[in-house]
Amino acid sequence: MKIIRILFFAVFSTLPLTAQTVVINGVPRDTGYTVQSSYQKEVKRFPFIRIAEAKSTDEMVVYPDIIYKTIRDTKYGDRELRLSVYRPADEHDYPVVLMIHGGGWNSGSPDMQEALAIHLSQKGFATVTVEYRLSPEQLYPAAVDDLNDAVSWISRNAEEYGFDAGKIAVSGCSAGGQLAALIGTKNRDNLVKAIINIDGISTFIEKEMVVRAEKAKNEGNKVPADALWLDGTYSEKPEAWKDASALYWVSSHSAPVCFINSSIPRFHNGCDEHIHRLDSLDIYSEKHTFEDTPHTFWLFHPWHLSTVNLMANFLWKLFDEPAVIDRSDYDIVVAQDGTGDFRTVQEAVNAVPDFRKRPTRIFIRNGIYREKIIIPDTKQDLTLVGEDRYRTILSYNNYASKKNPFGDEIGTSGSASVYVCPDLFRAENITFENAAGPVGQAVAIIVRSDRARFHNCRFLGFQDTLYTHKAFSRQYYSNCYIEGTVDFIFGASTAWFEECEIICKGNGYVTAASTPQNAPFGYVFHKCRVTGEQANSFYLGRPWRPYAHVAFIECELGNVIKPEGWNNWNNEENESTARFVEYGNRGEGAPTGARVKWSHQLTDTKTQNYSKEKVLGSDFWE
Repeated sequence: MKIIRILFFAVFSTLPLTAQTVVINGVPRDTGYTVQSSYQKEVKRFPFIRIAEAKSTDEMVVYPDIIYKTIRDTKYGDRELRLSVYRPADEHDYPVVLMIHGGGWNSGSPDMQEALAIHLSQKGFATVTVEYRLSPEQLYPAAVDDLNDAVSWISRNAEEYGFDAGKIAVSGCSAGGQLAALIGTKNRDNLVKAIINIDGISTFIEKEMVVRAEKAKNEGNKVPADALWLDGTYSEKPEAWKDASALYWVSSHSAPVCFINSSIPRFHNGCDEHIHRLDSLDIYSEKHTFEDTPHTFWLFHPWHLSTVNLMANFLWKLFDEPAVIDRSDYDIVVAQDGTGDFRTVQEAVNAVPDFRKRPTRIFIRNGIYREKIIIPDTKQDLTLVGEDRYRTILSYNNYASKKNPFGDEIGTSGSASVYVCPDLFRAENITFENAAGPVGQAVAIIVRSDRARFHNCRFLGFQDTLYTHKAFSRQYYSNCYIEGTVDFIFGASTAWFEECEIICKGNGYVTAASTPQNAPFGYVFHKCRVTGEQANSFYLGRPWRPYAHVAFIECELGNVIKPEGWNNWNNEENESTARFVEYGNRGEGAPTGARVKWSHQLTDTKTQNYSKEKVLGSDFWE
């Protein structure tokens, strides 16, 4: 890992403690590499990054600090190695991923994998963060032995912890990626079925690495951490350098690999040759590269959630069985594995004839489709149907402050992962996501369509998740899940939300409507459920434009909603024009006694004007 090569050096003959090394429970630990130290280093070049954090929820079970291995009578006493398990809180058996931290083989800790572990677990996996012996405590191959033993522990304890023992994967970041690739490629007991190598090398035998270590030795300088871990330069320890390189262990027993790389080539030495050797044995592999990123991109937004998506998508491809469908129900099938008509959603959309006189239905197989999708208004009467709303995900990670090739910010509209423009558009069982994380405005989907319908869909993001863009367009959302932070449902359209789940993250505003003055309706939330992470942290809405019109009718409002309910966007003039109304709501956030005086409670008679037919129009369902 880059930061360790800068900070940690030692001579071969001894293992002295460095400025970053402290003794913890009698064991020397280098503490130079942490999430915070990496952030402080990288934020100078990437000022927009945010540390990715995650908390376990009631829908998860965590088993912390389980002893998986004890080494007797070391020079530090009996040495206990521990791991922690994260998994969904139900009775199902899940594929399990052993997650190996990086740190140049001499630093780092399991907690650095926690955000990845929690977010991956939320996609239907058990995840295991693991401690292993680092230098200077032990040199190669102690870490490899420890991690192989951790894989064996997972297999032996599968029934107790609800693992699917036939679906064990190993993943790692940087030095952890090298270790994951090595143990999964050698595959000692044939237990590993998938490898995810996040910016880790496949070989140590690379000219730059060899020369750097030899030069340091010959000039009497401090030696890099990789050569230190291998106990010598390549000329001194050629067997160790080769033995520790996954590239030279590729065989018919090797597991499929997903490489997720930064834009810095030296951190994934041997990747292309590794893939070539797997190809020759007909073993599946993938390679993904994030452009213009730091080495430790997985620790930070806007890349963290996309990294999780790539991990999950790779594992789903290997472990899931596709649903059986009636092909005659669809004009086009999209499947990333090549079993459909197209591999990407955009290719399928492009294949639909412009101004087609008949409806078009596209079925999308499970997968995380990392692409920016534009559906033009010439594709009228188009329906997208996903295989599973949790596993058919259309995702990208643009954000408003990102620069285009001309050096201009792409802006809120430019940040959208998906643009939907044609009338009579429909979507079912699909997740629309902006994976940039909390880095400012980052839209998951822009909907400009009139008479658009979304059923059983999810909309994931932070600020500005769902942009109902076009004034006077009419949209219907039923049984959908929508999450975000600030103004995460916003725009000028008329939209009806029926029995949707609205999730408020952090602090902010549910809506920011920009309803035109002469539009009779804006947003209507009917029988929706509004919940969140923190009590008293969200307003139901604020007016993006003066005549914003929002109604919450017969909804369940959790304690996340502030007693005052609504905000004037720091402009008292909006109080005389904004149309914020409620009727028949329930829950801790529903009492109206402390509501702002300029909001309104509807009477039974006036509520009748907010019927689905009146709001959307009699022609909506034709």
